[in-house]
Amino acid sequence: MKKFLRIFPFFLIFIVIFGLQTYWETTAKNQPFLDPYGRAVKVGTMTPNRPVEWIGEHRFAYLSEKSLVLATLDPATQSTTEEKRPIPADDIFAYTNYKLLGDDLFWIGKGQTLKWAKWQGSAWSQPQEITKQATALQLQAVAGKTLLTVGREGDLRVYDVSANTPNLLKSYPLKKVTNVTAALDDQGIYHIGAVDQLSGEMYHLSYMTLDTKTWQGADPIVLRELSMSTDTSIDSSTFGVDKTHGYFLTTIKIGKLGSKTLNVYSFPLTHPTEVQQSAVVTNTMMGHEAKGVYGATLAQEQGDDGLKFAFVANYAISPRVGGYEVFIGSLQNGVWNQDAAQVSNIQKVALNPVVQYNGQELTAIFTEETTYDTFDIFANTNNPQYAAASNKLTSTDLKQAAGQVPLYFGVVIVQVFVALAWPCISYIYLMYFIIKKEDELYDNASRHFWVAVLLYLASQIFIFVSYSNLDNFRVYAPEWLQSNFAIVMLFLCFALVCYLFTLMFRKLIYERNAILEFSYFMGLNVWLSLLGISYWMAY
Repeated sequence: MKKFLRIFPFFLIFIVIFGLQTYWETTAKNQPFLDPYGRAVKVGTMTPNRPVEWIGEHRFAYLSEKSLVLATLDPATQSTTEEKRPIPADDIFAYTNYKLLGDDLFWIGKGQTLKWAKWQGSAWSQPQEITKQATALQLQAVAGKTLLTVGREGDLRVYDVSANTPNLLKSYPLKKVTNVTAALDDQGIYHIGAVDQLSGEMYHLSYMTLDTKTWQGADPIVLRELSMSTDTSIDSSTFGVDKTHGYFLTTIKIGKLGSKTLNVYSFPLTHPTEVQQSAVVTNTMMGHEAKGVYGATLAQEQGDDGLKFAFVANYAISPRVGGYEVFIGSLQNGVWNQDAAQVSNIQKVALNPVVQYNGQELTAIFTEETTYDTFDIFANTNNPQYAAASNKLTSTDLKQAAGQVPLYFGVVIVQVFVALAWPCISYIYLMYFIIKKEDELYDNASRHFWVAVLLYLASQIFIFVSYSNLDNFRVYAPEWLQSNFAIVMLFLCFALVCYLFTLMFRKLIYERNAILEFSYFMGLNVWLSLLGISYWMAY
């Protein structure tokens, strides 16, 4: 029993500190919650690396192996019901560039051939070819028609595909369209934004309109000429309009390391040549500017606080907690509102964000690479019912945090070599009395114990404050523990706890022994101190 009581404090300290660090790690990784949004939840797995396709309110589609999955999202729970359809042809994976509206599926297949198939209840119709040299496409229901906007090598075409055969409504002369997005305004004007590649290093941001009442279109307007260097390219681009302005959100990939910037090119719809350029720069890297912002997509619907767009930015609240997360911003009166609401917290690399606005409810969907050829799909929303239900810590959070804590305890292995210096002066003091005045050591055991403890604490605190990596310590320690005075008080508290356990140990030995008591105190204090500060000292 005595042996158990001697080692019990070591076990108790370990359990208490393990529990505390598990809680700290859990809260650091998951809190504060992303109010007013909930916690992103997995809603599927896709095979190609591309965004999901919105096919209706709270409905989206994605490719998963040999299936086209149509998913309906419950806004209150973010759970999905799915319908799986076979793919109409294997060449849908040639470019994984497809659009679905109702029962009509369009995709760019082998040889850049644009194909069209209809769902006929249990199978797809035989695919028909619409055009060749297709490079980009957009599908949208407009004014009672289904408009298919196709970027090609040589032009951009708008088809009416409401009937069983495509009807060409308008053709715009362009060189090579690499990206096309379109939006309809309240006046029935169909606004088209296209990235037109003139050469390997030269691009035009081109803007066109089509009046859906007369089906007359204006010629393309070059809003901005972008000249890329040999190691710079356009990574992605999207286009949208609000009531007064049009917006290109274009990601530029720079250099061999692939750093990315997100530029906004805005213009008044009444004067499209008056283009303003700005950059979306978020202070999401521990309060500093993010070095990577990219992958923007616009919501087709506009809210009272502007036109919403989703994008990815690198984010960190500490060197341990960070990743590439999804944010929601808004555009209004031709400018970005300088807002960035975080909607993901996967602490990995989020990809392919898309956003949908339904009244005041906003839903974001994004992906995360899980293997080389599979991508998990996540969804999040500001639906109040879902946010209230999901913004809670879970047993999974605790398990993940508990698995991380032993890595922080590993710091003890490094710090123990430093800790060996803490008791040196105390043992020199005690050894002097053993050699010179052994009787004095036993006759006044209490006094010599306290002298050894004070020498130990003075040495411990001096060495820690003078030679430890306090910059790293202060990154993770709470604000009240930032000063040297607070650190001193922390070590004194550790010493008080160890002294109380030493009093218990003292009752287990036959007589007072300064060396034995100090050694027990010192061993317990080294154990408590190293474990106690390991969370803040680990990188």
